Amino acid sequence: MRRGSSKIDEERVCIDALVQYLKGIGAISGIEAQEEADDPPDYWLKFGEYRFAVEITSIVEDHGYAALCNALHHSIKAQIESDYSVSGKYAVEFFRHPEIPQRWTREWKKLVADAATKIRGLAGSAPDSESKVFKDTSGHITVSKWSAEGRSVGMCRIPEAKYEVEAQDELSRLLEQAIGKKFQQLQKKGVMAVCPDVILLLYDAYGYGSIETARSAVLNVKGYEWLHSIFWATSFSDRPNVMYPDSPGRAGGFLYSKSEGWRQRT
Repeated sequence: MRRGSSKIDEERVCIDALVQYLKGIGAISGIEAQEEADDPPDYWLKFGEYRFAVEITSIVEDHGYAALCNALHHSIKAQIESDYSVSGKYAVEFFRHPEIPQRWTREWKKLVADAATKIRGLAGSAPDSESKVFKDTSGHITVSKWSAEGRSVGMCRIPEAKYEVEAQDELSRLLEQAIGKKFQQLQKKGVMAVCPDVILLLYDAYGYGSIETARSAVLNVKGYEWLHSIFWATSFSDRPNVMYPDSPGRAGGFLYSKSEGWRQRT
């Protein structure tokens, strides 16, 4: 994890959650967490003759995808707001996670043109009318008419309204991406050659699922078995941060571990 004020806070929250959890279940004694200045890894966890490389990352929604939605909206908006033959207020609505082509490709330009055509087709319709622009198995893009007044195009993203299974599927995708990225980083630096036991700490900035949802989501992830353990720092709690008193404390638990005694349910 790259150093920065918010990142350091997340690291300190996660490492303290892990250490206090292990102490709480009586798994180990004499535990020592030492920060690594030249990460990766973020920390070394030591007790007795055992040593673990500890990596920390945040599980968040795909901000790159959000930026792609914004860029697509702005392209559609520019076409409509420069067309003085079209009046009314409209919205481009993204439901869940439909696949959007790369910017400025032929497919991108066609999607922009299709959306603009659909909006023009709604110009004579009553407010609340809508038209589907694109649909795939991951979601859809719709344009709707809000009002007959003015001339503008807004945007609405609706990823939050998820059933438990949908949250679990998306969380599985995010976990697989994070685990794959960490594997590449650790391999590149040669960390696993000197310390094959790696613990991945996940900072829950996702907000959709409980720790049980996260445990279920891991079962659908491919390629995590190289890790010794995966620990999930979940909701903030009243527990203080023992290692870093100026940072908040979090509860947590293991999503996966090769040490059976660590997998005690929270």
